[in-house]
Amino acid sequence: MQLALGRKEAYSVEIVMHLAEAPPGVLTKAREVASAVRVPPRYLPQILADLVRARILIAKAGREGGYRLARDAAEITLLDVVEAAGAVIEDEDRRDGRDPRSARTSALAHEWSGVRHRLSLELRGTRITNLNAAVRALASEASPAS
Repeated sequence: MQLALGRKEAYSVEIVMHLAEAPPGVLTKAREVASAVRVPPRYLPQILADLVRARILIAKAGREGGYRLARDAAEITLLDVVEAAGAVIEDEDRRDGRDPRSARTSALAHEWSGVRHRLSLELRGTRITNLNAAVRALASEASPAS
């Protein structure tokens, strides 16, 4: 079994990580975001709109416009971003144990619900600042010592 982010979710995370590296309050043009993150042009407008709608980004139209984080990167969680992109980590359908399915299927559904809940907690605890710090750490490990 492979549990992975979809393309849209991955692009969304990368966009937010990129914008988190900009100085506070500085707007970044969409074309710069697309170039830095290598998002296909057809995906970018929808992803940016989703992130603005989720109040993760702020957009300013016009010649001097662009995008920036709506709040400090330390307040934005990985869960915020992947849910803004459309991922459903935990569904709201909490069963009361009276599932008409077989006992095996009910047990599996119960266990899977627990897995989704733990994943949700992990994503909620992962901040964009943590991800950017991890990227910097990996980059310094990969670069030869001077």
